[in-house]
Amino acid sequence: MSSTPLLDRWRGDPDEPEEPEGPTTPDKPTAPSKHQFPGSPKFPDKPKAPTPEKPDSPTLPDAPENPEDRADSRVEAFPGAGLRVVLAQVA
Repeated sequence: MSSTPLLDRWRGDPDEPEEPEGPTTPDKPTAPSKHQFPGSPKFPDKPKAPTPEKPDSPTLPDAPENPEDRADSRVEAFPGAGLRVVLAQVA
């Protein structure tokens, strides 16, 4: 089986000098150094949203600890809860 010139280059054929893939010149950099748009800034400032003013928190009157006209809510919801103990025997 005969080898193709591409395979010879891949194997490193000593008769054929290695050619670079693209033109390279040491004087020119590969990346562009100039900004594409000369009139625009390089890093534009991000637009900032206006900060909404926080409204003053409403002042609420202090709640009484236990008003006399109202019973404890736990007692109203479950009358007698926790007062009875049920014993059951499994036979």
